[in-house]
Amino acid sequence: MKYKVVTYPPWYLSLWKKKFPFADFEKGVIMVWGKKIYINRPDLLTIPLIRHEEVHLRQQKNSYLFGLIWLIRYVFSVKFRFNQEIEAHRAEYLADKKNLYHVAKRLSSSLYGNIVSYKEAIDLIKFEEIKSKPKSKSKYEIYNIIKTTSGGFHSWLNTSIGKIRKPNSEVPNELFK
Repeated sequence: MKYKVVTYPPWYLSLWKKKFPFADFEKGVIMVWGKKIYINRPDLLTIPLIRHEEVHLRQQKNSYLFGLIWLIRYVFSVKFRFNQEIEAHRAEYLADKKNLYHVAKRLSSSLYGNIVSYKEAIDLIKFEEIKSKPKSKSKYEIYNIIKTTSGGFHSWLNTSIGKIRKPNSEVPNELFK
């Protein structure tokens, strides 16, 4: 994906600050729009953060009206923002797995409107990794980890913002026999 890193603020910064007053662009908060990553302090940009922002660039690209619908939904829908940030934070974690606790702390912070608790953030960021490596854990251990984020065959994620439905394939059926 081609993009440009710029040091001036995006056009939507004033709207952003009204909804997210802790998102201080001057102190290094990163924003994206179109094919640009906006960051006042490029020295803070790391490979994991680039991976995070690349996810948002792709999410916007796949949205209607050049990402405008994505931006509106992100600002006004907590569930939408939650799903978008889980995907981005997971990509950031996968780029540097030593960073899990830092990534989870940021996801659970006021920067994103406290959309999830710290423990939930850790569980959700690692959830895909757990599913992709079931042979490394016993059935009982996998069940205990999945149980913290889903509810049986219906596979609901219980979060601080409510239940979010996931496809049934998210939970291996053999765990419930």
